[in-house]
Amino acid sequence: MRIPEPLPHEAERLKSLFQQDLLDSAPEAEFDSIVTLAAQLFGVKITLISLVDDCRQWFKAKVGLNGDETSRDLSFCGHALHGEDIFEVPDARLDERFFDNPFVTGEPHVRFYAGQPIRSPDGYKLGTLCLIDDQPRMLTMPERHSLHLLGQQVEHYIQLRHHIRQQEKRIKLLSAQVQSSNQANALKDQLLAVLSHDLRSPLISFRSVLELFATQNLEPGELEGFIPEICQKFDQTETKVVQVLRWAQQQLHNQGVSLEPLNVEAIARSVLPWCQDCAQRKKINLRVDLTPGLQALGNLELVGVVLRNLLGNAMKYSRQGDQVTLFAYQEGQYVELGVQDTGLGMKPETLKKLRSYTYQASAPGTDNELGTGLGLLLCQTYLNQMGTALDIESRWLEGSSFSFRLAIAPDPSAHLPKGTPCPGN
Repeated sequence: MRIPEPLPHEAERLKSLFQQDLLDSAPEAEFDSIVTLAAQLFGVKITLISLVDDCRQWFKAKVGLNGDETSRDLSFCGHALHGEDIFEVPDARLDERFFDNPFVTGEPHVRFYAGQPIRSPDGYKLGTLCLIDDQPRMLTMPERHSLHLLGQQVEHYIQLRHHIRQQEKRIKLLSAQVQSSNQANALKDQLLAVLSHDLRSPLISFRSVLELFATQNLEPGELEGFIPEICQKFDQTETKVVQVLRWAQQQLHNQGVSLEPLNVEAIARSVLPWCQDCAQRKKINLRVDLTPGLQALGNLELVGVVLRNLLGNAMKYSRQGDQVTLFAYQEGQYVELGVQDTGLGMKPETLKKLRSYTYQASAPGTDNELGTGLGLLLCQTYLNQMGTALDIESRWLEGSSFSFRLAIAPDPSAHLPKGTPCPGN
């Protein structure tokens, strides 16, 4: 038995073969119809579209054979690739290359073989359209012409298939680029919304101090008393801008949200200063109801953004004398955090829309405060990234409650893999 030699430029041929995405692909009706037609037209027991790689021949379509592939060393098709025209073996028992081939001495007892080389769109031989029978025979000239035409039809299908696949890839690439652009625009909108929300309170405080400077003659001692407060506001603003920009960079580079143990009381201390000025100006009773010592599993920046948004909304829709409460308590294996107010509340139809988390609207506050309407949508987005969700309860003219759950942080001595997801509601 003679083993088929590799072809000249074998590396380039294999590269072309792999680029077609034909090997190990699912059956396709166009190729199946050709081998079925060939079996009927030539009256043979086996017809194959055989693709030859570096170590095997794999059958893209077949009639009369159960297996999907055989060794290249045993293949007739490996020899057929060396010619430009149909490779024909009238009786394999009389051919020194094949007389002791296992497929000749055993099943399927090959006697006759004829293979038309099949080329890729760039001209490399990929395999053959072949005819196999257990009886010796020779093709007539009209039969050779018919086999050649069918082989060309296989090549046309391969070329068309390759063209369609390339177009599909281009479409997917364009879709990905559009999606990336849309994501970037969405991130830009979120970033602007967060910054506008989180910078509003310190800017109002700065304006109040400046107005005080403009309307009153302050003694040097009084001026010195305001300086630490102004510096604190600047520090808070700078810290928050850095945190938000860091979060935006993570989102832009598709970095996951890392979760870590959080001290709930420390979070409360960090978010309360952002709404205290508003509470004093609107004469709203701001209180804190926290179970001491709570440790939750979450992302510091995102939890801070969510709580500031919830506090800001509560202040916006509360009236003089109303109460806004930042609360946190343990509920089973979770920490329940949120904000409750005794303000305007929501009508049932508005509450239903908000609970769908697709509704964006911004009604003026009790002092005609304006907003983007993105606050709760952003909160839900950030909470989803931590594996939790926003729960909303509200009654018209009685107040509202916005809360979410975070898993209780494990014991600090236990090992916590970075990026561990937080169970949701």
